[in-house]
Amino acid sequence: MSAVSRKHILLPVLVGLLLVSPSLFTGLQLDDYYHWGLVTENPLAKPGNDHAGLFKLFTFLDGDPARTQWLVDKGMLPWWTLPEVKYMFWRPVSELTHGIDYLLWPQQPIIMHAHSLLYFVILLLVTYQLLQRWLSGRPLVWAYWIFCLSYTHGFAAGWLANRNAVIASLFVALTLYYHDRWRREQQGRFHLAALVCFVLSLLSGEIGVSAGLFLLSYALCFETSNARQSLTLRKLRHLLSIVPYGVAGMLWLLARGLMGYGAEGSGHYVDPADPGHFLATVSERYLLLANGLFWSIPPEFAGLMGDTLPVVIALAGMLLLGLVFKPLLSTSPLARFLLLSILIMLIPVCATQPHSRLLIAASIPLAALAGLYLGLRWEHRQRETGLRRMLSPLASGLLIISLLVLSPLLLVLESVQMKIAMDGLLNRGAMNLQINPDQQSKVHVLINPPVSSVAGYIQGVRAYHGLATAKAVIPLVSASGELELHIKPGGALEITSQKGLYEATQESLLRSSAHALQPGDRLTVAGIDASVLAVDDSGIPVKVQFQFPPERDKYVFHLWHGGKPVQCELPPPGTRLTLTRNTESC
Repeated sequence: MSAVSRKHILLPVLVGLLLVSPSLFTGLQLDDYYHWGLVTENPLAKPGNDHAGLFKLFTFLDGDPARTQWLVDKGMLPWWTLPEVKYMFWRPVSELTHGIDYLLWPQQPIIMHAHSLLYFVILLLVTYQLLQRWLSGRPLVWAYWIFCLSYTHGFAAGWLANRNAVIASLFVALTLYYHDRWRREQQGRFHLAALVCFVLSLLSGEIGVSAGLFLLSYALCFETSNARQSLTLRKLRHLLSIVPYGVAGMLWLLARGLMGYGAEGSGHYVDPADPGHFLATVSERYLLLANGLFWSIPPEFAGLMGDTLPVVIALAGMLLLGLVFKPLLSTSPLARFLLLSILIMLIPVCATQPHSRLLIAASIPLAALAGLYLGLRWEHRQRETGLRRMLSPLASGLLIISLLVLSPLLLVLESVQMKIAMDGLLNRGAMNLQINPDQQSKVHVLINPPVSSVAGYIQGVRAYHGLATAKAVIPLVSASGELELHIKPGGALEITSQKGLYEATQESLLRSSAHALQPGDRLTVAGIDASVLAVDDSGIPVKVQFQFPPERDKYVFHLWHGGKPVQCELPPPGTRLTLTRNTESC
């Protein structure tokens, strides 16, 4: 390998690794504690009487109402959870890597994160080998820098529980690498290697489906063939070359379905097996993902821009790129292959809430296409005329700012996003929760935590760090705004918030709008009856009454104050309180 080629590979990798290196110190977050509990068989972190072990790490909810109720009573789920909700994923390859962590170094998170970054570096190196098969010179340099600095890698590389996205994307790249070698060199061993990598991508995470779409684009746009054959026959032969992958994919889908994996009743996860619901979801989420990929607008934060602005940016951006890319697309089968790959790889990831972590596989063809365009930009400049000549510098500038300025800055933030968010929402509160020795057999009630997952993971956080735990820690509501608490005669608590008693977008994970609560619905949690008195137009409760059993001394109440739960003695019946994040006592 020449010194120049080593520099072109190693420098972008080192810079990309440096930008995500803060993730080494993010520790365990959310699902990591659940995974630790399953592997180590800790009863406070594993769900119900399930058999713990490596191959249930992503079996969060299986649709069994009895198991769901057990989780609700322990506080691992909030009372408004749909009893039949299901989201469980088949990721045995990724689960094995977590098993290594939690069995060999369960109290050394920095080693776990180094383990994740190892797969990240391998992904970067493999992607260079893939890009090198299609690009050379300036386009290759542009493309590789864009890929190594893509912010879409940060969250997946930085959160242990999302390692599956990195591993699945690694096998996506390997699938295309070996498939391309097979089609060009006609050696069967490369075909076998591509098939194995395709299966491993599917068994690492659902993002592995991207490999099949990548292959489809390759067959339609970039496949080499005998020019003496008719176009129809050539395309047919191209499509036949990916039939073995289709068979493997169908077997994976069949096995996945027979074992019960999939999603039902959740507002976050939509199973493509329900085509009507899935297509409606695609129309809502696709443009947010496109903005995230091309313009480095993290999809998880796009909602802060309102409903209209992201759509305007996406449509204007696509129109601009379509205009300036047109000459390249008309002359380059490679460019057409890459663009089609991007457009169809965004479709399956619409099955869950838009987030940057979903874009990691699609960032491969995006980097290649942007690198191809920017690398050839100056060569094509002299042949451009009219409007295209005026808009090309604008498009080039926007892509450079997005992919090589904003993206690396976001890469650092994305790699530590979970720690930044969870330290304030969960970790400090979990560590600060006061559980006296005589209170460990009681149910601790969090009246107003910021999100329900706070209560769901507090026990696991405390167990991991060797702190005292309780019989259960349950949330009543999870609203960031002002609440009105009314202690009614008989001791029932009536809680009201015109903005809703839980946040619609985040909490819809556990109950979709198709199963919205209605006034009069009654649910139970740890012996407490929750009666829905009023809901808003979205079916989110705005007034709920909580009736406690006569044995009131079994419960300990806490307010969430500035990230620190504080115990409170409820005032006498008839009292009305206004609760905010600054309320220090009852």
